[in-house]
Amino acid sequence: MQLNASSTYSTVINHFKEVQDVSRDIEISQCAIGYILYGSCSLKQDDQSILISEKSLYLLEPGTHTIDIHIGRSGIFELLIIYLQRPNTDKCNMRHYEKEEHRFNKAIFYGLSENMTIEDMADLCCLSASTFKRRFRARYSHSPHKWFLHYRLDIAYNILNLDDIPTHEIAKICGFVNTSHFIATFKRYFGTTPSRFRRSQQHDEGDTNAICERENGASQP
Repeated sequence: MQLNASSTYSTVINHFKEVQDVSRDIEISQCAIGYILYGSCSLKQDDQSILISEKSLYLLEPGTHTIDIHIGRSGIFELLIIYLQRPNTDKCNMRHYEKEEHRFNKAIFYGLSENMTIEDMADLCCLSASTFKRRFRARYSHSPHKWFLHYRLDIAYNILNLDDIPTHEIAKICGFVNTSHFIATFKRYFGTTPSRFRRSQQHDEGDTNAICERENGASQP
């Protein structure tokens, strides 16, 4: 399966489309979140088949996964795969890191997709809230609140560079409470709204393409 990766800061997002019902194998190098924009798919994992519906988030563990794609009424299947940031293992006790990795990945997934509280995420990791925050900082060098906010904005920044995905969809994918909150937060950190940022990126890309066309034309004999 051909995936096009984009990495503006530290977030890597794979984005691909299909226009027919097919079966594909996807290789996941590290824990990731999948989000289906259009269509649906059956995901084969651990000898089980899980139906993933449109507008759904799901957690992908590392490894090879077979997906049976269904384009549905939309006539297209569109998927985003958002890789979770790798922890700073240099600052971690490796024994604890390996033991807690799966639990932390689940906590991050639900923290991003369902706006879980620190206490709820700590429960998923079988830790007290204070211990969870301390170990989270050791792994990611930031407090959970700061890390989640920056990561949501990082994902949004990357998606705005990828495609004309509606603002309300991006707000949902990134786990913001609502679209208004997403727009206000994005503007506070980047100095512009998501729609204006996207237009500026498209304008810059158009200028670059025009320059390349002129240069190619000038090089013709």
